[in-house]
Amino acid sequence: MSFCTTNKEAGTGSGSVTITYTAPASSCLVTNTTNAKATYSYETLQLAVNEATAGNTLKVKGTCDGNTTINKNLSIRGKATLKGTGHGSVVTIEEGTVTIEGLTVTGGGESKIGGGILNYGTLMLSTSTVSGNKALFGGGIFSRGTVMLERSTVSNDEAEDEGGGIRSEGTLALSKSTVSKDKAQYGGGITSEGTLTLTEDSSVIGNSAGAEGGGIAVPHGEGKVNVTLEGSHVNRNTAGTQGGGIYITGTALTLSGSSTVDSNKADNGGGIFMGGGTSVKLEGGTVVSANKASEQGGGIFRESAEDTILEEPGWTGRITGNKPDNIFTER
Repeated sequence: MSFCTTNKEAGTGSGSVTITYTAPASSCLVTNTTNAKATYSYETLQLAVNEATAGNTLKVKGTCDGNTTINKNLSIRGKATLKGTGHGSVVTIEEGTVTIEGLTVTGGGESKIGGGILNYGTLMLSTSTVSGNKALFGGGIFSRGTVMLERSTVSNDEAEDEGGGIRSEGTLALSKSTVSKDKAQYGGGITSEGTLTLTEDSSVIGNSAGAEGGGIAVPHGEGKVNVTLEGSHVNRNTAGTQGGGIYITGTALTLSGSSTVDSNKADNGGGIFMGGGTSVKLEGGTVVSANKASEQGGGIFRESAEDTILEEPGWTGRITGNKPDNIFTER
């Protein structure tokens, strides 16, 4: 919004001067594009959300400051930045199905859960970036619902405890997406307590954990969590103790297609750390290579021989070049 102040006189008569000041317009513009006969524009995303009807599409331009809460089905699209206040989640989805396309979500902080996005509904994140957010759990994204990432990036986020990039307690699916350079104590890239699927060349790369699961942590599988990598990659992650690439307990991990677990580091289980009740299934051309452990299990560390590594018929991959060993079994 702009305004003017006028008629500030300097001198009298013909020598008087009028000074005009125009305040800069808001850099945020949100337009409800659903109604073809009339469009409505707003200077904050929250105002647009408040007045939108379920099923509407909001087009966003510029940088929109402030946190936003959504409780209805909406599509939010554009080439824009949603910048949080530094306190709480930038975007909170209380319910509904929400599509976010083409946006950057940043500036979330001092939040217990979900610095960038806190999701209780269904979120489709397409060609978007979640970056530069902080929380206790789920620095970038915290979800108790369903999150689907397509051609999107979650990077440079931080959690004090779990899930530097993403902490999911529901369903999390990545397609052609990347989780990178995130940090946490547990699960530098992703912590999952639900269904986790990475497909179509998705990557968890360059993340770090102070303790367990530099790339991915599944600390409480209990047979209810399914983790699948199909033609995807967990590479160059680090953990302070266990599971540089993947730390998984009590559930099943499937590596298929041409998936790679490569160049990860930890004290034990440089590539993969298998806790009690875990199985790893190898399919297709999956490769576990060039991982390092300072103690045991450069490639794969398994706590017990009862934790199974299944080489499926037709597996053409390899477990190779890991140091100090490819597979270590503790007992």
